[in-house]
Amino acid sequence: MAWLSFLWQRESWRAFLRRRGIIIPALLALGLVLLNWLLIFLAPPSPVQSFTLRYSIYFGPNWVVAPSSLVVLPVLSSLLVGLDLFLAYVVGRGTVILAHVWLWTGVAVALGLLWLSWLLVGFNS
Repeated sequence: MAWLSFLWQRESWRAFLRRRGIIIPALLALGLVLLNWLLIFLAPPSPVQSFTLRYSIYFGPNWVVAPSSLVVLPVLSSLLVGLDLFLAYVVGRGTVILAHVWLWTGVAVALGLLWLSWLLVGFNS
């Protein structure tokens, strides 16, 4: 019963996305997540069976994993951006400022993980 009172007379996703300036950061974050998935799947395959995930200038590669472990970054990006969009909807319905904070945080997270994926793919190719 408490769940019904929480959703009673609340705006829908469509009404939330029609607000001024809400759709642009949401689409930007989702576009960056999609670009992260494309970067990982279109990267040239590694000729060796190991993948350097962490490199130290003093010791060399000190965290070597299988090349399929690179999929963790787009999955993490998808989960965090999805959580940010959900929090922007739930928390930001009352004020536009909180919605924009969560949405632009999602853009920053997606951009940071895309940059990390680009660095790892570039370093290992």
